[in-house]
Amino acid sequence: MLMLQNFLFLKIRSYFLSTCIIMVPGLLAYEQTLKAYTL
Repeated sequence: MLMLQNFLFLKIRSYFLSTCIIMVPGLLAYEQTLKAYTL
């Protein structure tokens, strides 16, 4: 049971990390575009 929980935790963590790696540059670029349009 504990093994399964560890496995799920690792899967979720790796998924979360990969999502962050993809999302953060996108969010930064989006913020830059907003600043460019508002200035």
